[in-house]
Amino acid sequence: VLIALVGITNTMLMTINERQRELGMMRALGMSEKHIRLTFIYEAAGIGIIGSVIGVILGVLINIPIVEYGIDYSSYMRNTDMGYKISAIMRGSWKISSFIVAFISGVIIPVLVGIFPTKKAVLKNIPDCISGK
Repeated sequence: VLIALVGITNTMLMTINERQRELGMMRALGMSEKHIRLTFIYEAAGIGIIGSVIGVILGVLINIPIVEYGIDYSSYMRNTDMGYKISAIMRGSWKISSFIVAFISGVIIPVLVGIFPTKKAVLKNIPDCISGK
């Protein structure tokens, strides 16, 4: 989650920094700070939705063979004596709530992370934004 937060923050910061002139033009043409913030927050939500959909699909596809066949650890366990018999095959399970939580947090976290860089960028002066300083 921490790596995802850093990646999303970096993406939003780069998006806002690369579009300073566009942001300045929006403000010069009379677009309110609220609408500019909403534009970037919608973009962050879009990035989160796309990433969450791809992540959930990949998670489901990776989980299918783990649930069906499992992961065989018998080669690692053959010289180990635990005092009782243990299965050397680890199997996964389907927990739909985990997929739902992953999807929802994958959308909410980018929106929350996108608020702070947007707030900072909107406070810049219009001439500074247009000149690219």
